[in-house]
Amino acid sequence: MDGLKEDRQELICSSVAIALMECLEINALDYCQYALREAFYINNLKT
Repeated sequence: MDGLKEDRQELICSSVAIALMECLEINALDYCQYALREAFYINNLKT
């Protein structure tokens, strides 16, 4: 990203995620190792 210091570029995704959580008033985020698999099933099993 132009204008963003190189040492800050690797933090942009997490910074955006934190900002979105604050805007949406989300107080907690849990890790789920099966989330991608579950999303695949949900998207492909819709009738």
